[in-house]
Amino acid sequence: MYDLISQRYFYQKVRIKSKKRYLLLFKGILILLIIVLFILTLVWFRVQNINLGYKISKAKAKQKSLKEIKKALTLEITTLTSNKVLERNMRRYGIELQEPDQNQIYKLK
Repeated sequence: MYDLISQRYFYQKVRIKSKKRYLLLFKGILILLIIVLFILTLVWFRVQNINLGYKISKAKAKQKSLKEIKKALTLEITTLTSNKVLERNMRRYGIELQEPDQNQIYKLK
């Protein structure tokens, strides 16, 4: 009888140790999983940061080229609307300026 009680007590202790061991293993796996997810999140943020840097670089290059185009077009507008160019084109195409009639003039208040 004493032997039976000691066997039960032994198996209960083994079961308790086994449960503790599984609980400890589960906690360890859970902590490891959290650490892995944290590292993956950091890597993802770094990749997004690099991609954003590439997009910003492309946008700056496009902005620079658009500024150059704007500068060239502004120069062209200035050149084409200058008095000398207008007079030269008027002479070339035979256009003369005439005084407007009184009914063509509107006074703004």
